[in-house]
Amino acid sequence: MKIRLHDGSVRLRLSVSEVATVAAGQGVEVITRFPDGSRLGCLLALGTGPEPGVRFVEGRLEVTVPRAIGIAWAEGEAITMEWQLEVPDRSLKLLIEKDLPCSHRSSSVPDINEESS
Repeated sequence: MKIRLHDGSVRLRLSVSEVATVAAGQGVEVITRFPDGSRLGCLLALGTGPEPGVRFVEGRLEVTVPRAIGIAWAEGEAITMEWQLEVPDRSLKLLIEKDLPCSHRSSSVPDINEESS
C-alpha cells in the first residue's frame, strides 16, 4: 500500500494482491519501522457502518470504509473510491485507488516494485 498525505487529502493506493485481500473481506495493513524503534502504520479496514472514517492513533493511520462498498470496489472495474469528510474548519478528501500495473510500460524500463533475480 502506498500512502500520500497532501494538504487536506489522504490517498491510499493498493497493489493487485492488496485489492484481492479486500475483495476477500479482509483489511490491509502496512508498517514501516524506524531505527529508533518507532513505527508508522496504515490500516485499511472494512467497517460495519454506512460512512468511511479516518483517524490517527498511536502511530497508525486507520481508514475504515463501509464493508459492502469496499468489497464491491475491489471486485469491480472502478479504480477509485472517493469521499469528502468533514473535519474542523475544512474538509478531508479520502481517495482509495487500485495501483494497477501500467499496460503501456516499456519492457526496457525497470519496475522498482519488481524483485531482482
